[in-house]
Amino acid sequence: QNSDYKVRLLEKQRLRAQYDISERQMARAYDRAKKAEGKTGEALVVELERRLDALVLRSGIARTIYQARQMVVHGHIEVNGGKVDKPSFRVRPDDIV
Repeated sequence: QNSDYKVRLLEKQRLRAQYDISERQMARAYDRAKKAEGKTGEALVVELERRLDALVLRSGIARTIYQARQMVVHGHIEVNGGKVDKPSFRVRPDDIV
């Protein structure tokens, strides 16, 4: 049987691996999600999906999160007509990628 701690730890590790982010980036995303309205878990996923590398992956431009990060870092992705080379860039709903 899994303890509550184990379940939460495994879920955190799964999210970190899925988005390929560091412990510090995860903690910052969690802090922003805690300040948002509604459920913290859902807000955390929304916060992580706002990252530019996640958007490139979900849009089908890249096949993996690693490929998406590389495309962003190498300057192949523009946001609102300007080159963005930070995979952690937070995209707003009105941004044009």
